Amino acid sequence: MTTWPDSYHNRYTGKRLFVLATGPSLSEAEPYLDLLAKEYTIGINTLHRWEPAQRFKTTFYACSEADAFNMVDHIAVRWAIGPSFFCNVAPLPQSGQAKWLGLYCSSQYPMWEGYFQGLGPSLSTSRHSVPWVAEGRNVVLDVCLQVGCWLGFSEIYLVGVDFTMKGQVYAPGDPVPRNQENMELGRRAFAVAYQAMALEGRKLVAATPTTLDIPYVPIKEVLGA
Repeated sequence: MTTWPDSYHNRYTGKRLFVLATGPSLSEAEPYLDLLAKEYTIGINTLHRWEPAQRFKTTFYACSEADAFNMVDHIAVRWAIGPSFFCNVAPLPQSGQAKWLGLYCSSQYPMWEGYFQGLGPSLSTSRHSVPWVAEGRNVVLDVCLQVGCWLGFSEIYLVGVDFTMKGQVYAPGDPVPRNQENMELGRRAFAVAYQAMALEGRKLVAATPTTLDIPYVPIKEVLGA
């Protein structure tokens, strides 16, 4: 794991970040990938399995599934221009090919109960010798939003964050096995994140259709296409 560089704190103040997730609605972004390639982006987990996304490198990459780390590691080397982020409640891998920055997802601070560590002046060091983040139970909450705020982004747009069990963009017919309790906790966590970001003058917007109760602006409009 690479040491967290202080130089990244608020480096992107006033900029906007696009979170590229793998829900079926990600397909709506396909006509605008050339425009997205000019934006700051963070890819997550298995984005590499969607063939159209291979047209460009994301700025960052994020993973929160320990069993997927080895698969994603070599992908992040080729796909991420900047550092990649790994977050898990389990012990963090000690090595990898990519420029991984480790995060400890603290179950003591569940986001659905009001915690949102990413807005603090710095990421506190955890007992695992890596910064900690509040637990959101998915990589968008655990990494993309909290770290995105720490990096300084004032606007974060969700692309392919459908928040359903209808499959992935690369396998729309295969239901995603999600626990209903986790879905409800995640929904509450997104509400906390939205409110916390709004209090700091930041925007959280869905750029493709979602079941989450946050503002929605079609990606075509966001990109001015």
